[in-house]
Amino acid sequence: VKDIKRVWLLTGTPVANRPIDFYNLLRVCRSYVSQDWIHFVKRYCEGKQFRGQGGRLVWDTKGASNLQELHQYTKDSILRRKKEDILDLPPKIVSPVYHQLQNATGYQEIMDEQQKLVDAFPGKCVRHNGSMNLEQKEESVERFQNDPKIKVFIGNIISAGVGITLTSGEVVIMNSLDWVPKSHSQAEDRAYRIGQDKKVNVYYPIFDKTIEEIIYKSLKSKQKNIDTI
Repeated sequence: VKDIKRVWLLTGTPVANRPIDFYNLLRVCRSYVSQDWIHFVKRYCEGKQFRGQGGRLVWDTKGASNLQELHQYTKDSILRRKKEDILDLPPKIVSPVYHQLQNATGYQEIMDEQQKLVDAFPGKCVRHNGSMNLEQKEESVERFQNDPKIKVFIGNIISAGVGITLTSGEVVIMNSLDWVPKSHSQAEDRAYRIGQDKKVNVYYPIFDKTIEEIIYKSLKSKQKNIDTI
């Protein structure tokens, strides 16, 4: 786009996971903040160098730093419109639900039970995952949206997380966690979008002292950074 006079980028997630995600978008828009990559990663990504294989110097850009400053310096590059500000939607309430487990056996039993969500709702459930073809996926969405017999939609967070509408749903339960905040916000908003006229409750079952607790804390920290930017 270097020879194009005016460039606009349209996205719902300018920062999907970390501040480094923001850099290329700012570069395309010719923001002065993006003119020096090394300065950007040192200043806003807590960038550090380390020696990788063969002794080669590599940049670690996974961190976040000086985000309020990054927000101030990029305000003139962004026209932001939040969904809740421009659409007449009911509220979306996101809540963690904490559980205590006594032992690993109990944890495995609960996880096995979740894997049988489908079996628990005979004739009332559809699924959506990567093993299905496009026609099967579309049929699942269509039945959930329009068939009054179908009460439950069980979807993989990746395959069912974008590009579909599930506004017949009022409750979203995240039974597995991704490391990327964008994956969750996109998946939550399958139900929370144009056409939704009911309050949407999103629940995150979190088991104490398990990997889910670690991932959830990471997601909340990353989302706080994204909101600051």
